[in-house]
Amino acid sequence: AVVSTQSGHYGRARKKQSPHKTSVIPKFYFPMGKPFENTANAVDLSSIKKFFGNNNDTVTLKQFAEIMKLMELPLYWKRPLYEACTSSSTCTYDQFHQVFEHLVTYCHDHVAKFVRILSKGKRSYLVAEDFTNLVQDVIDSHPGMSFLDNAPEFHARYIETVVGRIMYNVNRSWTKKKKVPTATLR
Repeated sequence: AVVSTQSGHYGRARKKQSPHKTSVIPKFYFPMGKPFENTANAVDLSSIKKFFGNNNDTVTLKQFAEIMKLMELPLYWKRPLYEACTSSSTCTYDQFHQVFEHLVTYCHDHVAKFVRILSKGKRSYLVAEDFTNLVQDVIDSHPGMSFLDNAPEFHARYIETVVGRIMYNVNRSWTKKKKVPTATLR
């Protein structure tokens, strides 16, 4: 219904709201993924702790494949997660637990976890160098990449080519920025 308002303009009649009423707007922006409503998606930390315990509280990069299964994360995130935990030849449970707690607390979806793991927690976006460990893990682990086993001198060139293609395909805005924001990955 069209009515005349007090200011003389025609339009819809507005209800007067009480000045004491406040409305609550639910949160709708989740830069690190929407938090889970229940704990059904929680990883069973006790099974991971048991795995570390069975291996004298330290694991190697090769053994991290089992941890990836227990965390329900992709296998090829193994090397980036391992190197986010430690820079030595073995990873202790305490080193892993520190990274794990940050992932569980702040990263609520796979994209946020992916960025956190690849950037080693330093940034909320990815740069070309962040993909090196991921591509190296694919070269070392994927059966289809066995042709590169006998030619380690080509690993760096292959990694550079793959990372270059990733950056070229992701940066479709032609801004020439050499970073991949989290929102672009979603």
